[in-house]
Amino acid sequence: MTWNPNANGYVQTITISGTDVYVGGIFNFIGGLSRSCIAKLSTTGAGVADPTWNPSADNIITTIAVSGTDVYAGGVFTSIGGATRNYIAKLSTTGAGVADPTWNPNANAGLYRILVNGTDVFVAGEFTTIGGATRNYIAKLSTTGAGVADATWNPNADARVYSIVVNGTDVYAGGNFLNIGGQARNYIAKLSYSGIGAADATWNPNADGRVTDIEVRGTDVYATGNFGNIGGAAKNYIAKLSAAGAGVADPAWSIALNPVYVNDTRLLFNSGVFYVGGTFTSPVNNFFVTGVLSVPSLGEWGMIILGMVLLFAGYRYISKRNMTRIA
Repeated sequence: MTWNPNANGYVQTITISGTDVYVGGIFNFIGGLSRSCIAKLSTTGAGVADPTWNPSADNIITTIAVSGTDVYAGGVFTSIGGATRNYIAKLSTTGAGVADPTWNPNANAGLYRILVNGTDVFVAGEFTTIGGATRNYIAKLSTTGAGVADATWNPNADARVYSIVVNGTDVYAGGNFLNIGGQARNYIAKLSYSGIGAADATWNPNADGRVTDIEVRGTDVYATGNFGNIGGAAKNYIAKLSAAGAGVADPAWSIALNPVYVNDTRLLFNSGVFYVGGTFTSPVNNFFVTGVLSVPSLGEWGMIILGMVLLFAGYRYISKRNMTRIA
């Protein structure tokens, strides 16, 4: 393969938009150019950095979301795009990637995840104030104006939130919390998109350890993290849960991961295939279909290679980063 941006440090987040790959982390050289913690790369050729786009953050970028002509970035920076921005910013996809002069939620601590849905920006992290309001670890901001926090929506988690996924009228959250949306919820919850963001009264998989990433596909909720039990079943670090009822774990879907360090385990979905990246040592570079070792078809190899490139690019500078394909 020719695609090799060759970063000189950690890459912690990757987002693709058209022919552009936005990456963030803790590096100062990538794609053949000096770039501080954030860069726009080409999806083709060697993956060179855009010669103009250079927001130049002063510290780690942990999450990036792209919506139209806007790039939302979160992390632990205090300066980006030529402006003072505390932990979160909206940048232009064009030109030098300057920060929006008005949009400034001004968080008081770092972010782990940004998700844009229409005119709403959902954020998760370790902040307690953002968008001009007290919001503990999770918030809904406006994409317009100054990026103020929704006046009503306030699930008020009692500890860090690592992951947010929107699915219709539901917002799934994973993290290190034990209470969120006005309910006791251990590490994972389904919240209402509207109102105060109340936790679903029935859905409660009740994990026994932190949840670091969530993906929703149809009626299935995939979760990964530092748990050994979730959805009423023994599931090591990864599980498929029902989106309905109490959120019970699928009894047949079982992948035995053996991670060294689980905080960075991540999920990626592409054309019906899930890719899992992290520090697990077993399985290593194996391909699974409902837990049974299998060999991919020729048609699947293209998607497998793409998934491996995306995940491996993000973890290539961290030791013992492995991945597996599961369906």
